[in-house]
Amino acid sequence: MRVPQLVVSDQKSTGVVELEKLDSQTRVAVRMPSATADYLRGNYPHLNLQGVPIERQALQLLLSQQAVYAVIDEAQLGRLSAEPEFSGLVVVGDIGLPQLLRVATRRDWPELAGIVESALRAIPAKDLEQLHNQWLQPKYPRLSESLGSGKTFACC
Repeated sequence: MRVPQLVVSDQKSTGVVELEKLDSQTRVAVRMPSATADYLRGNYPHLNLQGVPIERQALQLLLSQQAVYAVIDEAQLGRLSAEPEFSGLVVVGDIGLPQLLRVATRRDWPELAGIVESALRAIPAKDLEQLHNQWLQPKYPRLSESLGSGKTFACC
């Protein structure tokens, strides 16, 4: 499954943000170190990135107006947006880099990996989409007005 990296802002922002059009004065909070931060540095070298150790702090920088945008993965945003503190934040774009969500099994139970793989492949697409919507599709504040509500799910 792929989890998109979303651009989040406060309610005052309107429309979709394009990272290549941001100036170097616009602060963007992102967890560092991370593959997302590396991607942003490599593809958008002009961005003014503010590193934070955890995603919660990136969203708190938005609320305290120390950053204009935060980049956070969809799964983390889904978990954090359920908290009242972050209920006013909206999705205004994505960075074009989905992260692969992996399922792990124990090394001391090698047969379990095969069982899990077979079980995942046996799930009908309709049921897999329902599971995705139930567990991985976060409920964003003002989702109907936000980008990122499309079908971003893919299974390998």
